Order: sequence, then structure tokens, then C-alpha cells
Amino acid sequence: MVGFFAFILLRTNKKEKPISTQVLAQEQAPEYEPIEPVKPIPAFLLSSYDVKYNQYQYRGTPENLASEIDGFADSWAYIAKHKTDSQSKAWEKRIINMQIKELPLLRKECGNEMDNKLWEEDVRVAVSGKGNKTITFTGYHFASNKGIKETQESLYSTLVKFRFNLIIYKWYKGQEDYQYFKLNTPNDSAPY
Repeated sequence: MVGFFAFILLRTNKKEKPISTQVLAQEQAPEYEPIEPVKPIPAFLLSSYDVKYNQYQYRGTPENLASEIDGFADSWAYIAKHKTDSQSKAWEKRIINMQIKELPLLRKECGNEMDNKLWEEDVRVAVSGKGNKTITFTGYHFASNKGIKETQESLYSTLVKFRFNLIIYKWYKGQEDYQYFKLNTPNDSAPY
């Protein structure tokens, strides 16, 4: 029996001319036209039907908070693409209601996350106002216009994404004469 396996091993170890895998791949590869991948229905749209929406999966880090907003944007894109679908009106209403409920909470959480990160730079961050649409940065860094400009430029896109509509820069708590910027952001019910 051992001799039989040795014979098989010797026979398979013969140096035969290998077929080029590149040539074989060219000859056997059928030509297919690329197909656009089918995107699944966003989870936000399914949550009232098949999947229970879990808002807490989007908390804890700035990346998680931004991913919930991206989920809103994906949902609006899906609705726009499937406008003729019989459920599109129900989905649209669902996303509007979720945005109205979730965006103020996301803004508050965003402010808390920024406060935790900027604490090391001696900057405090507070979110206030109706719907948590006002964000206030307080720190010595904002005594100069240069500090305000740097912060405004670095955080502008994030603040717009979270739909803050007023940014206040103070260099000490209780300052009455401070710099502020109004942002022209849409209402929470508007599509992303």
C-alpha cells in the first residue's frame, strides 16, 4: 500500500510543462457587462416593518453620530430613487419623524463629544436653545479672531451636517459681548 502512494507521489512530481494561468484565465474568462449592485433598503426605512430601530448604536463616538446622519441621507436617496414605490410616502413620513426626534438628541450628543475632546485644549462646549440648535465654544483660544477663524473653518462642515444654526464663541464664561455666526441650515424635517 505504501508503495502505491509513493508511485502516485512520484508520478505527480514529474516536471510537466505547466499551463500558464494567465493564458488560461484569458481563454476561459467569459465577458460580462458590469451590473450595478442592488442596494438594500436602508435600515431606517425597515425599522417600522422588519427591524427595530436602535438609536443607541449611533452613540458614543463622533463617527457613530455622523453615521446616523449618513443613514438619513442614504434613506432619502433611496426614497428619491424609488419614488413610484407604494411605500415611499410612508418611508418619507417615517424618516421625517425620525429626523425631528433624533437630530436634537444627536446635536446634544455631538456637543458632549466635542466638550470631552476639546477639554484638553481648555475649551468648553455647550449645546442649548430650542431643538439644541445653538452651540457655544468657551475658551481663551477665542480671545483672538485667529482662534475663532481656525475653529470655524475646521468645524464648519460638521456643524452644518448636524444642522446647528448658531455658533457662539466666548473666551470666558459669562461674556456678554461675543462673536457669533448664523448658519443657514434647513429644518430638521428637510431631506438630507
